[in-house]
Amino acid sequence: MITVNRNPSPREIRIFGLLWLLFFGLVGALSWFRPEALLGAATILGVAWLASLAFNSQDRPSQLLGVLLPALFGLCGGASRLGVEAATVTTAVGIVGALGAMAIWAAPSLGRTLYVGWMLAALPIGWTISNVILALVYFAVLTPIGLLLRVAGRDPMTRGLDPEASTYWIERSSRSDRSSYFRQF
Repeated sequence: MITVNRNPSPREIRIFGLLWLLFFGLVGALSWFRPEALLGAATILGVAWLASLAFNSQDRPSQLLGVLLPALFGLCGGASRLGVEAATVTTAVGIVGALGAMAIWAAPSLGRTLYVGWMLAALPIGWTISNVILALVYFAVLTPIGLLLRVAGRDPMTRGLDPEASTYWIERSSRSDRSSYFRQF
């Protein structure tokens, strides 16, 4: 279960203010140079958010904040498609980033609120992406290894049935050395 730190330290809030500035600077740069990339990111994040709503039943009301990130990317990327000049979008995003960072640093209570809201907005997307990555690793790495071992007839856990065996008990020598208790593996 993924949880959100709802009580960040002042140091975490200051770092969040710096990251806020960097994030909006990157979004502004992308809206200047590659606004279509923002539309692609908005689509991917929107699908991830919808998947989280469909499959993750934890804390549904706070999951609704997850629409903010796809909406931000879609708004910044879509503005250029609607004919707004890239300089205008970049300037607006830069101003939001700078004002937000200054507000976070100047008013820690506002920074705490923005921090918690941002983490709640990123939570459903992070939940979906982490589950997708875990599934990819399982099916792209572990499953082929298991299939290769099965084809090769190898069973590292000796799970095979032996009809002639009277027991499946494996004798292990006992350790009498007390120091081995601290080296269990």
